[in-house]
Amino acid sequence: MKGMNRIRKTITAASVLAVVIFLSANALASPAVREVIPGGMPFGVKIMSEGPTVAGFSDVVSGSVKKSPAKDSGLTEGDVITKIGDTPVKTAGDVINAVENASGKTEVTFRRDGSEHTVSVDPVTSDTDGKQKIGLLIKDSTAGIGTVTFIVPETGAFMGLGHGICDSETGEPVPVVRGLVTDVTITGAEKGEAGDPGELKGSFLDRERGVIKKNTDSGVFGFFTDGTGEGSDTVSIGGRDDVNIGDAYIISTVSPDGPRKYDVRIECIPAAKDAKSFEIRVTDPDLIESTGGIVRGMSGSPVFQNGRLIGAVTHVMINDPERGYGIFIDEMTDEVSL
Repeated sequence: MKGMNRIRKTITAASVLAVVIFLSANALASPAVREVIPGGMPFGVKIMSEGPTVAGFSDVVSGSVKKSPAKDSGLTEGDVITKIGDTPVKTAGDVINAVENASGKTEVTFRRDGSEHTVSVDPVTSDTDGKQKIGLLIKDSTAGIGTVTFIVPETGAFMGLGHGICDSETGEPVPVVRGLVTDVTITGAEKGEAGDPGELKGSFLDRERGVIKKNTDSGVFGFFTDGTGEGSDTVSIGGRDDVNIGDAYIISTVSPDGPRKYDVRIECIPAAKDAKSFEIRVTDPDLIESTGGIVRGMSGSPVFQNGRLIGAVTHVMINDPERGYGIFIDEMTDEVSL
C-alpha cells in the first residue's frame, strides 16, 4: 500500500488529465456491462388510452335508412370523447350508455390536438335492437402479445417487444395512462410465408403480473409484481461494439413447451453509429419448421452472442420470414437507465 501511495504522488497533473480523458472516451464508446435476467417468456400487455377514442364510424339502420350521426357531426378518428351531454365518460361503455340514455340532440365534448371542442349529435333508434345509437366506433385500450427481453433482478423492472405499441392511425406509440401486464398462454403458431407474416397463437389469462409504465419506440417498460424471474441466472449485457457478423441465438416461446433456444445468424450490422437495428436470419430447422422463421408475437425475443445479451428481435421481413431485424440492446437499456 505504501508503494502505491508513492506511485500516486509521482503522477503529474497532465497525467491525471490524460487518464480522465481516456476513461471518459471509453465510457462513451462502450456502455457499462450490467447483469440482467434474460427473457424469452411471453406476456400479455393491455394499455388503457387517455380516454374513449374515435376509431371509426358505422351506419345505423333507422327507419330502413342508413345514418351515421357521429360522422355527420364532424367528429374524426383520433378524437378523444370526454363528455356526452353533461355526463363525463372514461370508457367505451360509458359512451354507449350515455348515448342510449340521451334525450334527443345532445352535445359531444372531445379533445383534438390538445384543444377541447363540442359538436351536436342527434341519436337515432336502431331497427336492429331498438336502442339509440350515433354510428360511432370507440376504442379505449390496446392489447397484444409480446416477448420479454430482460428483467432487472434488483427491481423487477423489464423491457419487452423491442418496438412500441403504435396507434394504427398515427403510427405513434400509444400514450400510457394505465398499463397492465397479464399472464398469457401460447398454444402454437400460424406459420409465416413470403408476403404473409405468421403470428403466435395464445390466450390471455385473468392473472395480472405487473404494470406497464412506458411505451417507447424501443419497447415497453414496466415492472413485474409477481416475482417473475426471481432466482434465475443472469447474463451480461453487450454494447453494439460487441455485436459481430456470425452465429448467435435467440430465446423465444412458440409452443406450450415454454421458452427455448433457437439458432440464428447476424447478417448485417449498419456502419452508422446511430443505427438502431441489425439484420438476422433464422437458421434453426426446428423454428423454421414450426413457425417459418420470425412471426408476430416473437418481438422482444432476446438475442445472444458470445455469452452476452446484445439485442432483441423486432420485425420480420415480409417477403422472407426467415429473415428479420433486431434492435441493439443498449437502445432498450437506455429506457431503464442501465
